[in-house]
Amino acid sequence: MAVAFRIVLALLPLLSGAIVVKEHPDSTDAKAVEQPQQVALIQQHAAIAAHSSGIPFIATSIQLSLTQIMQPVMEKLHALKEWITEQLTALDKGLNATYAMPSEALELFATKFSTIFVAVDEKLQPITSKLSAASPAIDGLNKVLQATGAPGVADKITEVMDAMSKKAQEYQKTLSSSIAVADGLKNLTKSDWHSAGPKIQELKARLDTGAAAIKAFGDAFQAKVEEALALLAGKLGVEASMFSPVSKAAGDGWQDLVGGSSMLAAGVVSSAQALPPQILEAAPEAKDNSGAAAASALGAFAAAAASLVL
Repeated sequence: MAVAFRIVLALLPLLSGAIVVKEHPDSTDAKAVEQPQQVALIQQHAAIAAHSSGIPFIATSIQLSLTQIMQPVMEKLHALKEWITEQLTALDKGLNATYAMPSEALELFATKFSTIFVAVDEKLQPITSKLSAASPAIDGLNKVLQATGAPGVADKITEVMDAMSKKAQEYQKTLSSSIAVADGLKNLTKSDWHSAGPKIQELKARLDTGAAAIKAFGDAFQAKVEEALALLAGKLGVEASMFSPVSKAAGDGWQDLVGGSSMLAAGVVSSAQALPPQILEAAPEAKDNSGAAAASALGAFAAAAASLVL
């Protein structure tokens, strides 16, 4: 018992390092927030150590470390989905209020979506940083797993979390390109309304592609998480169910990202449909003023507008 307890105490610094991750608070010093969190987490590990021994303690403490990584990620992704819902609802109300003012409605559409894309990108940044293989949390967890004689498991856990980070980073790139498209819809004069339909169609295509990639990753993601955690449980000699909360947090968090990205793509469609018809039905001015040229142009842009409902 005494030997096991000394092993446990030797692992405490590694375990605490595995779960202390520097955040970026909006209005307080990050280090000031980080230090009390670190003390509290070390106390949690010490409490476990006082009532456990050997492998059971190590397994319990690793479970706590993983939870301290995944739980905040899940909470942030859930909050992000809720925030997207609120923003789209506010936009819908704004478009209803400006329906009789085409220029104002289009400006609201462009400005609001550009702002949403920027904010979602920023809200994803601490999540991708925490899950990255280079993050202090993952590095600390790897050291713990390697110290307990499970380097292969460390690689597996790192691979899964880093894959989450990289896929979210890919979606951030989609958001960055979408910002440029939305900004291109700002300050359009009446003579430029005809360009709105194709730009909104491009925006829809980009967000659809990004949402589809998030969903496709999620379809295989849960199985990979459970496989990695089962391997970890086997190495530690505990039941796989011990890590079920971690698996659930990872799965629920990613499903919220799936939902949020899909809602954002669908929001572009529904908001475009709420624009005054003069916007999406606008045709470029025909230089020769021929009725045939104008009708042809109008048909082309009407087709672009119709595609937004698909």
